[in-house]
Amino acid sequence: SEHVIQGFMCFNVFEVELMTCLDSFDKERHDIVLGYPIVQDKELKHLLELIQRGIRIYAMVDSIFHLELLKNVFQNSGVSCPICID
Repeated sequence: SEHVIQGFMCFNVFEVELMTCLDSFDKERHDIVLGYPIVQDKELKHLLELIQRGIRIYAMVDSIFHLELLKNVFQNSGVSCPICID
């Protein structure tokens, strides 16, 4: 059988941005998991922008604090942010 890569793990949202620039990246086919929770406001806003562009990104969370940060950014955005619980 043919093995197909469905997704990637990235260190942060800026690495996600680089991955999306690759010719082989297909936002309809590839999922991205962030390896670490995001706490910086600039990165949270960038995550929102990427998801609004249709890129499937799973944010890593390991506390209620991280969920609250995501909620504050995404609650009125019209998009949701899937999560991966560590």
